[in-house]
Amino acid sequence: MDYNIIMEKFMKALRKTIIALFCIAAIGAAAFIAAINIYGNYDDYILPDGLEQSLKNADTGRTDNVYARIMNSNLLVHYESWGGTDARRRAKMFHSVLDHYKPDVVAVQEMSDQWYCCLTKNRGSYRLVYPLSSGIMVHMTGLMYNTDTVKLIDYGRVKYSQGDNGRLRRIVWGLFEDKKTKKRYIDTSTHFDLIREGKESEELNIMNVQTREHIDLVNT
Repeated sequence: MDYNIIMEKFMKALRKTIIALFCIAAIGAAAFIAAINIYGNYDDYILPDGLEQSLKNADTGRTDNVYARIMNSNLLVHYESWGGTDARRRAKMFHSVLDHYKPDVVAVQEMSDQWYCCLTKNRGSYRLVYPLSSGIMVHMTGLMYNTDTVKLIDYGRVKYSQGDNGRLRRIVWGLFEDKKTKKRYIDTSTHFDLIREGKESEELNIMNVQTREHIDLVNT
């Protein structure tokens, strides 16, 4: 068979494959965005009585010598088997707190996929560090930072050498620079193993190992 004919057929097949892959990627991206919009929409949920007034009465000001406001939040997964409930109502409360206090960096833990959708859809000026692994697996321990007030200079993650869930039992760290003062600081987010009934000694040993690894990372 003529070489030119072979190459022409090959190029036609290659173009069809590329188009097919592009279509699959486009459909996947559209489905991903749709899922975020659906599962992250909490417009129909009502804030608890008194929350907004309580936040309005709170002192959210900063003195001149305070250049960083750090917040930590164990979000609690929405999985019923873990004792969680639908995340959307709690996510609306969470964002209300963010809107009032405007922390520069937020360390989050137990960020389940529903929480990821809520945080992504309603994130405003906040961005997540290492939110996803390969595919669509959500990293459940992470950092959020306010792009209006800080710049992310460097970041990293470490999975604990001992622990039962690499998506959760991990350290995420970020080096941030305040946009006004140019001062830099490091913040970390982590989630240790649980102390389970009947396995206190074993689990305590694992938690102690994780604590040492966390301290070693911070001191590096």
